[in-house]
Amino acid sequence: MIIVFTSNEKGALVQMAIKVTEVIKELGLPVKCYIPNNASTSIPLDIEASIVRYSKTKSPNPYNIGAITVARKILNENAKLVFAVDNGTFTSQIGIILGRKVPMGLVMHDAGTSHSSYKNGIRQMLKKRIEKLTSEVCNNRIDWIITCSQSSQDTYNKLYPKHKDKNLLLPLGPHMPDGNLVPVEVNDCDDYLLFFGHIDRYKGLINLLRAFSKWDGKRKLVVAGSGQLQPEESEIAQNDDRVVLINRFIKDEEMKYLFLHSRAIVLPYIEATQSGVLPIAYMCSKPVICSNVIGISQFVNNNETGYICSNDFDYIKAFSLIESNDTISFLAKQARLYYEAHLDWVKNIKMLLQQIGIK
Repeated sequence: MIIVFTSNEKGALVQMAIKVTEVIKELGLPVKCYIPNNASTSIPLDIEASIVRYSKTKSPNPYNIGAITVARKILNENAKLVFAVDNGTFTSQIGIILGRKVPMGLVMHDAGTSHSSYKNGIRQMLKKRIEKLTSEVCNNRIDWIITCSQSSQDTYNKLYPKHKDKNLLLPLGPHMPDGNLVPVEVNDCDDYLLFFGHIDRYKGLINLLRAFSKWDGKRKLVVAGSGQLQPEESEIAQNDDRVVLINRFIKDEEMKYLFLHSRAIVLPYIEATQSGVLPIAYMCSKPVICSNVIGISQFVNNNETGYICSNDFDYIKAFSLIESNDTISFLAKQARLYYEAHLDWVKNIKMLLQQIGIK
């Protein structure tokens, strides 16, 4: 039995847990997926019987009753592997309890670092500190650290060289729920540029909006994601009628429409070790226009699967280049080929499990 585990309650990592569970089942291995009782996500019919809901507690104490209860339940599964797809505090608490008792691998997003954020209050800083300390204790006890890009693996190995031998690479694949719900904000909009995901400082939305406002094209830019826009971001978005703002949590059922009806995906991040948006783009045959940040650009073949941009001029040039239908057709084909060669979940998870010793 393989246990896929997440303590996230919504968003990309819950979707990742669902996708990993689907793939492990497709590989013919027994699997269960543990997600919180209040996790909000769509679950495919073929794995409904594999879903185990549990009660999540919020406590800085690793040995709180909630974590102990869930850990005991997992121990009773006689698992060959616990595959945790996030490194949140509750997940780390589970790892602390299970470490050295059951084989466990944990996906370390962002190489154990934290991104620059608009939220820098004392409460947020304290939360990050507790999460970091708990994570470090957990990582000392578990068997494998799983990083999702070469950049992330290199960064983690520099920060924690003692864990280098147990750091395995699993390229992040696409995890997009099925569904055909059309966001009301894009009812009359198609073939647009798309910025997708939670809005925060490290995502670089302001750089995208500044460059887009200088471009003289007519194509629309859809900005889809929750998060507080900063004053300049709001001002540019409100004063440019080409910008379609969907500033709210995007439902699982809306994701597919947003990606399939876009022309290209824009990732203007100012820092990153990988992106969950990029593999979705490539799976959907959508090229990527991205910043020259190694965590993103390492997955982009410039002028083939998209364009790597260092300044406003580069973005404006990229926006103009994809106006050509011949160009977008070529880029789309190359993006899909890249996905099939490098970001296919089945191929990559099978390889990871073989490294761990599960066949």
